[in-house]
Amino acid sequence: MRSRTMPDAATIPVAFARVLRGAGLTVPTGATEVFARSLVAVGAATRDGVYWAGRATLIRRPEDVAVYDRAFSAFFAEPVPLH
Repeated sequence: MRSRTMPDAATIPVAFARVLRGAGLTVPTGATEVFARSLVAVGAATRDGVYWAGRATLIRRPEDVAVYDRAFSAFFAEPVPLH
């Protein structure tokens, strides 16, 4: 049985930016750096905090919100308990 490990906190912003790029959004490297800094500032303890930090820093156009929301839900999905 394989256990799900949490990624290192420093890799989360880069990995999520890659997911957004894969979904078709333009995410500049600088925006990824600002996202990482914003996670340090607001903390990553709550899903809402991470959501808004990313939304404020990683998307540029209102029409990108739906793509961001889908990618966020998939990337930050609650782990399924293995009983």
